[in-house]
Amino acid sequence: MTFGGRYNNMDYGLSDEELTECLEIFEFLDRNHDQRVDLEEFFLGENSIGLNLSEPELEVLVHRFGKLSGSFLTFEEFIEFYKECMLTHEVSKSEVTKMFNSADLNKDGYLDLHDLKYMLISQGEIVSQDEVNSLLRDYDKNQDGKLNLEEFMDSIY
Repeated sequence: MTFGGRYNNMDYGLSDEELTECLEIFEFLDRNHDQRVDLEEFFLGENSIGLNLSEPELEVLVHRFGKLSGSFLTFEEFIEFYKECMLTHEVSKSEVTKMFNSADLNKDGYLDLHDLKYMLISQGEIVSQDEVNSLLRDYDKNQDGKLNLEEFMDSIY
């Protein structure tokens, strides 16, 4: 990780697992690796982290948590955003079902390799075919080479 162990010993009121997740999300959003997330980076990646906000809503959040500038978040500011917005945001089953249905390109009730890769790329993820294969192997409980809605839900929850 970009920040190494720099933040592991500080007390942010997060478990080690939550701090690791927060750092991974921050690094994913920080596309230019300048150790801050500006509004444009946030907007490009927010769907991938489970938020579906309009640009004005994101502007309000970045301004609210971006105490240094109001136009970007440092990692410390992002931690506060994460604690207040991400840890309390639960994705509903209807949102997951909607995501599944929109990713099911041929509407056969399953997500195959092509559907999964399309879904991830459309959410701003940069994934290799090997990574998609690995995801499918991990969550395809009945090993039929595709995910049904139940298996997809299991991958989210």
